[in-house]
Amino acid sequence: MAALKHLLLFTLSSTLIACGGSSDSSSGTGYIQMYNASANSPELHIEIDDQIRTSAPFSEVTTRHSYEPNSYSLNYIYKNDNNEEIKLMSEDYTLEIRDDEKVLHIISGDFNEPNVHQLFVPILEDDDLDQFNLSIFNTLNTEFDVYLATQDNSFADAEKVSSANTFAHTEMFPFTEGSYTLYLTKKDQQEVIFTSNKVEYDENQSYVAVIRPSLVDENASIDLIYKDTSVIPLQHNEAHGQLRFYNEVDELNNVVFKASSHSHTTDTGLVAYDVMTPHYLVDAGSYSLSLHDEHGQAIAQNYLLPISKEQSHAAIFYRHTSGDVRLISLLENLAPNELNHEVQVVNLIHQATTGEAIDEVNIYFTEGNETIETTHTYINDIDQFESGDIVLDNQAYDVTVVFEQNGQLISLLQRSALDFSQQGNYIIILEHDDTTPSGFKLSLHNTLSTN
Repeated sequence: MAALKHLLLFTLSSTLIACGGSSDSSSGTGYIQMYNASANSPELHIEIDDQIRTSAPFSEVTTRHSYEPNSYSLNYIYKNDNNEEIKLMSEDYTLEIRDDEKVLHIISGDFNEPNVHQLFVPILEDDDLDQFNLSIFNTLNTEFDVYLATQDNSFADAEKVSSANTFAHTEMFPFTEGSYTLYLTKKDQQEVIFTSNKVEYDENQSYVAVIRPSLVDENASIDLIYKDTSVIPLQHNEAHGQLRFYNEVDELNNVVFKASSHSHTTDTGLVAYDVMTPHYLVDAGSYSLSLHDEHGQAIAQNYLLPISKEQSHAAIFYRHTSGDVRLISLLENLAPNELNHEVQVVNLIHQATTGEAIDEVNIYFTEGNETIETTHTYINDIDQFESGDIVLDNQAYDVTVVFEQNGQLISLLQRSALDFSQQGNYIIILEHDDTTPSGFKLSLHNTLSTN
């Protein structure tokens, strides 16, 4: 795949000044960290002085790397499915590391024309002030007012922190350590559109709350960045999860899928076999999943699936070798990836057309003159009724599925020019099909939300 070079806009912010907590002593150390807020971005790696450091996919943060105060060359790279490294910027950027500060880069916007925003975040000393600092960065086109309330207070008692303008950060505001709820309203309005879960903010920490798109609801999500290698998600109290279904059992042509919790029930209505349903929004909770025939008779039931806020699951019912109908569920990656795609492969093949049992299969993705022996893109040993995953580039591949018999590879099915060029990620389902010449088939499903 041709290397893509992007012209990035660097927004160089002024230093974020912590209110209190600074010290005259010097550690002789500064830091660099990157948060990936570009929803259609591939996983990005920090490269400093030609050394590749850690990486972050969408909505995640890299490790906080320490350096002596000085100037360094910086770039970001992503890798294609041949593990080739592609630089994000055509020229390296000069990174200035400052003593007792963290340089935080936030990559946002459409990855075809991404922005990199640079914030200087102070490293606080342990000075017993019992305070933390908070800044807000908004990556959405909507402008917000941000409020903070202590653990036992409602929005009516919340303190307005600041307005959050598009692609801009607020100054650092000091607060007393403790548990807080964060609220969002649209700018200059009083209707609450986001209420976070309660989060404990630690003393002597500088936090940056990044407002980003939600991939399930048409709402905002907020990730809280601090010194650790992961973010703290501030999920909206009313955020949903979602669920969709697939019936692999060919003799059950019209079925009904149901998902029931203590407070919510979803009923799909009649669905034909080998059809992936649309996504259904559900409240977060633990759901009992069931499959019913067209007369309402339960075929499979009581499969428990916990669904968290902003999670998406695919529930696949299949005929097991024991004869009963069972469930395999997948957690879907909803990010609208632009340059490469996570592909989850579900193996529902359990025997050859000769009747021989097949315990596991291999799947190969080839292009051009590649063979299954020369390609770098394959998944080996996907067990019966299990799944495997791989990352593929934004293109079409020829697909070959095989199993091993007495040291010899036996072909089960082949598909030419299977297209992975749409935004998002994919699920491949391998299953039996007596109507095809091979006796097997492959179906491809995009994970982008259908709500």
